[in-house]
Amino acid sequence: MKYQCYFDGSITVNPNGDMTIGGLIYEVGDSKKIVHDFSEKFLYKDFPNGTSNNVAEAMALHKILSFFELEDATNECIEIFGDSQIVINRCIKGKIGGKGIFIPYMDSVVEMLPKFKDITFKWIPREHNTEADALTKIKP
Repeated sequence: MKYQCYFDGSITVNPNGDMTIGGLIYEVGDSKKIVHDFSEKFLYKDFPNGTSNNVAEAMALHKILSFFELEDATNECIEIFGDSQIVINRCIKGKIGGKGIFIPYMDSVVEMLPKFKDITFKWIPREHNTEADALTKIKP
């Protein structure tokens, strides 16, 4: 089975605003169908170390990877698309550590990656990520 996944995160004020994450997982075969999507809002007050757009992006990607873990589908062919260059590049390079409030969130994503047999990451322009972006605009 092959999957294509899109993620996005948004924040009301960057840094230190309320965040919303969204994502879609498509099963791709003879046709392309959504097998999972999500939209979640997080309040700034619940994050003592602060929030940022990068925190939201990393949390959205973590949610996608967690879906595959819970489904016991880490051996599937998975393509991940996102418009956050820093998040995509850290996944491609497997980079852990650094400075910034998003580092613990990003490190938890990178630490998950060895569990996946066939996963790729690709940066896409914001205008090619409109469906995931729309999920960050829904008011849950």
